[in-house]
Amino acid sequence: MDLSRGVFIVDALGHPPSESRENAFRTIGGKHLDVFASASSDRDISSDAPWLIISNCHLDSPATLPRMRSVLAELAMPLCIHYHSMKIKLGAQNCRSRKKPVIALLGDFGRSVTARVSASTKSQQLLFGELGAVLSSPEHNLGQESLLSLIDLLVIPGPNDPVVGSCSALPRARLLQHIVQPLLDNIRAKTNGTLPKFMASPARFRYGHSEEILLHRDNTLQRLRQLSRRVDDNFNAHETNDAPVHLAKTLIDQCHLAPFAPAQAPRYWNYDHTLQLYPPPSILCLADTTAPTFEVCYSNTTVFNPGDFSSDGSFVLFRPNTGKIEMSMAP
Repeated sequence: MDLSRGVFIVDALGHPPSESRENAFRTIGGKHLDVFASASSDRDISSDAPWLIISNCHLDSPATLPRMRSVLAELAMPLCIHYHSMKIKLGAQNCRSRKKPVIALLGDFGRSVTARVSASTKSQQLLFGELGAVLSSPEHNLGQESLLSLIDLLVIPGPNDPVVGSCSALPRARLLQHIVQPLLDNIRAKTNGTLPKFMASPARFRYGHSEEILLHRDNTLQRLRQLSRRVDDNFNAHETNDAPVHLAKTLIDQCHLAPFAPAQAPRYWNYDHTLQLYPPPSILCLADTTAPTFEVCYSNTTVFNPGDFSSDGSFVLFRPNTGKIEMSMAP
């Protein structure tokens, strides 16, 4: 501190040291830290089915639904056929521990902010009705089984989607029931499939042996850039390459998905614990349209962005039995 001027001079400023998931449980002794503590981890995960994680599903974009049909026909259905045949071979006794393929659809489900604000409820309902028609199409059936009976479908809202409560506050609640009702009606009318699960963001899931995947749809990198100041002549040259690493490091070191003041990231304080990243998950999906498509590993946590499906067809195939992330692209 410069006493003559009353100025506090900082030589270095950094984050708290990160702590891996394994060390966190080992140090704290931590079953009480595990929100899935009641789930059994004593099972064979060698044939757990993959996940398809698709972000930025703009239903009003001309390319989205054709790409969705392509992914369902060329990737989802072959996976369903493979795991359904395994299920038949194993018999009823071993089927309960087998997992179905998962398709996770993350918002935003509309293109521009102005379009979403001005869009009527009727037009939004029509868009979800069209999605329901694609998902329940007979061309995706396997004999008497529909595609939706062979998968688990997750629907997670984006920062500009119509949700219960505020779309700007975190955690973001599920989509409004009356908006997605045509999707449900289409599925009930045409198939015997399992209904989609409408989730909040972030959404956490257990897989493998006590491992955890967290899916979150928000434009976190944009907020970080707005609040950051870096004195570096080469900043612009390295910004794109460094951004994913800095994003992953900041969130995991801070142990929180929204390490901002309430003015920058409003939140429901009663549910702030759902945004915390201690202990960190095994896999962290940051569906962020302001960040490039990436996969980085930091402090034994794999952090990735599945990309913008409506823009270039990017999505991710996640294999829970190996923890492998495969970046993919639909034509």
